[in-house]
Amino acid sequence: MLRHPQPPLKLLEAAKRLARDNAKSEHRAVPAEISTVLYLASIAAALLRHNQRITKSGDDVLRYGLELMLQRPWLDDMTRDLLQQVLARLDQRGEPRSSQSQ
Repeated sequence: MLRHPQPPLKLLEAAKRLARDNAKSEHRAVPAEISTVLYLASIAAALLRHNQRITKSGDDVLRYGLELMLQRPWLDDMTRDLLQQVLARLDQRGEPRSSQSQ
C-alpha cells in the first residue's frame, strides 16, 4: 500500500484508523511505535500521492510526530523517505515550527 504510486485513499484512511486504534488499545496487536509509524505513513501517502489531508491534526503536531518517528533506527528506507518527503513539504509551507517540534 505505501509503495503503490496511487494507493486507494479509502485504504489509507482505513489503515490510519486501524493504526490509531491499535496504538491506543490496551490489547495491542503490534507495538505502539509500529502503529504510530503506520498512522503517520498513511497520512503521508495521502498527502503526497493524493494531495489529501486525512488527519485533523495541525502541521505542528504532524511535524512533531514525523520528526519523532524519523529518529527510530529500525525504520526502513522506503518509510523513512516517505516521512521525510512530507516533513519537507510541511517545511516548504513556511509555517513556523511549534516549540514542541524544535
